[in-house]
Amino acid sequence: MLARAMRRSPMLALVLLVLLACEPMRAPMDATVDAGLDAPVADVRFDTRVDAGCTRVPGELVGERSIESGELPLLSWPGTEGAVALRDHHEPCAPAGRVIVIRELTAWSAQSLWHVAHTAALVAMDDVVVIDLWAADEDAMPMRTERLDSVVARYDELPDAIASDPDEQLGAIAIGGIALPIVVVLDARTLHLERWFTDPRAGEIEDAVRATQARLREQTRPPPFEPELLDGRFTRDRWEILEAMGAPYAPPPSSSNAHADDVAAAALGERLFEDASLSPSEVACSSCHQEPRSFTDARVVGRGVEDVTRNTPTLIDAAGSRWQFWDGRADTLWAQALGPIENEREMASSRLFVAHRVASAYPADYEAIFGALPPLADGARFPAEGAPGDAAWEAMRVADRDAVTRVFTNVGKAIEAYERTLVHTRGRFDRYASGELDALSVAERDGLLAFFQGGCPQCHWGPRLANDAFFAIDMPGVGEGALGDQGRIAAFDTLAASETRAQGAYSDDRTTPDPLDGLDAFPERMRGAFRTPTLRALGDSAPYGHAGTFMTLRSVVEHYARVRRPHTPDPRVIGVRDPHLIGFEDGRIASIVAFLEAL
Repeated sequence: MLARAMRRSPMLALVLLVLLACEPMRAPMDATVDAGLDAPVADVRFDTRVDAGCTRVPGELVGERSIESGELPLLSWPGTEGAVALRDHHEPCAPAGRVIVIRELTAWSAQSLWHVAHTAALVAMDDVVVIDLWAADEDAMPMRTERLDSVVARYDELPDAIASDPDEQLGAIAIGGIALPIVVVLDARTLHLERWFTDPRAGEIEDAVRATQARLREQTRPPPFEPELLDGRFTRDRWEILEAMGAPYAPPPSSSNAHADDVAAAALGERLFEDASLSPSEVACSSCHQEPRSFTDARVVGRGVEDVTRNTPTLIDAAGSRWQFWDGRADTLWAQALGPIENEREMASSRLFVAHRVASAYPADYEAIFGALPPLADGARFPAEGAPGDAAWEAMRVADRDAVTRVFTNVGKAIEAYERTLVHTRGRFDRYASGELDALSVAERDGLLAFFQGGCPQCHWGPRLANDAFFAIDMPGVGEGALGDQGRIAAFDTLAASETRAQGAYSDDRTTPDPLDGLDAFPERMRGAFRTPTLRALGDSAPYGHAGTFMTLRSVVEHYARVRRPHTPDPRVIGVRDPHLIGFEDGRIASIVAFLEAL
């Protein structure tokens, strides 16, 4: 199977374009959230007769083929090893019951990743061809063929083909919002679309295949699959995702910072974090990231020297994020720590000012960790203040500028070492996820079920309850239109030019693959997109949203519940809403809030 799959590894990019005309085939939104359990799976039947003598030729189809007639045309897709076409899987003379299963997936979706990790059961079925289409990578960027290698390790067994589908062609069959994965089942003899559904439960795809095969073979349908419900609520897939959400957590390694887990560096970092004298305006990191408030500040937007335009995010579990800041303009935590220091609205300091402060207040501690300081007492070589772009800085020798920048970046690395110790405290939810069922009340457990039914764990998963991907979700920001907060799309130039990137000269390991390779900009879908925040420390970190728009948890949940309903557009919302927001009925709002308050 592995050899076969590797031979057929080319990518699909234009799957089922004709599904755009599929309005009569669509199921109501309730059916796409919990297809097969909370509502019936859409079951579409067509005439599947094949001539008895099988005079048809593989890859040759006659007549007009469209989704209305239940027949897919012979689409082709570019791949890393040449073109691949649906004709390669068209088998007009195959025995009745041979089917093609196509799954639309994203690397940011917990449910997609669960199904990928349980592919073996589907691949092992007789007369089944499995094709996986990857629409997006872990950052919610359109999947590029060269990025497909990053998902291969997720599989317990490879399917017949793995492809990229950045336009998410199968998404056209979902009304209201796309719950992932999307699954379609085709008759391999005719390419008839036999069944489709979204967000399947554990065992549901295999059950759909068995039912389809029985119908095509004119056999009695096998007994429907009856899933076991853990705690009377959760199917196996949801429970395993839930278990991973409550698993013990520790920050992943920080290869770009050789002192990330150095106790002495963390101790120095904590002192620097609290030191307002690193700024001429007496603003410290802790001025905005206050420990009693889960390292936030209870303000709508942060305030250093003056107000900024975004809400102060918690530092709890920040070391586990692939990207820093709401727009991801830093890819290391130590780079994030440095950003506010030289920001005119925040600490309004400079690297020369910081280096002199370190030399005067922390020389022994610094040198014990990072080595000798430069001769900063030489005022002719090292002015009191200055940063790139300042006249005083630009007048310095290149080697001296580099020496100061190394002190500056080491300050960031010490602060990162401290911030890596800021992890969430395991609570009642985590005890529940480990099997202590009475750790949550009945109302909170029902809220957790509603949380799953509303599609929330597609993004909020893992111990940090965040996938670190970027989405435009109709969150109002500061400013309007072209003057509004453009989010991720505007971060590209800053990130690409940053000297403190994981691949930059001041990184302790520059071998990290560069996610910007091959890109000269972020795509339009990243306009107005912001990083998925952690759901840890919710109780102390209000207000919520990248601009602090929502003062209570209930107001946030109401936003998600109603986001797809008709409403008056808010001019502060930038970008096109992500299609994976599915919304949910108002009756679930209070229940979900009850669960979130238990985190």
